[in-house]
Amino acid sequence: MSNTLDSALLETMAIFEQRTHAKVNDVVQDENNLLFIVAEGEIGKAIGKGGSTLMRLREAFKPKNVEVIEDASDAKTMIEKTLRGAEIKNISQEETKIAISVSPETRGIAIGKGGSNIKKLKMAIKRKFGIDDTRIL
Repeated sequence: MSNTLDSALLETMAIFEQRTHAKVNDVVQDENNLLFIVAEGEIGKAIGKGGSTLMRLREAFKPKNVEVIEDASDAKTMIEKTLRGAEIKNISQEETKIAISVSPETRGIAIGKGGSNIKKLKMAIKRKFGIDDTRIL
């Protein structure tokens, strides 16, 4: 996972902003994924009604999988926004590790289909806050 934005990623951010009208604060890329970190309050624009904008973005950036997460000023707030719908009992942080305790009933929501929620959260938290180890308990 690259820590710098090269010209290709800057162009990718520009395309995203043109198509969504949402401000992108950062983008993280790995082998299969593009994770756009949008400004606070811009997540609705980025996803679109019924996910329509996100579906168009996924088509445009194929074969990469496109995910969107809302930016936050601290890791705890980013976790709460990303895992909305999951009942978070506790978030504990020690240096570069975060443990997220969720209720057993909503653990599946926190992890997401195929681990999608935890994967995008890990990518964003590592990039933005330097947290190397994020776990859901």
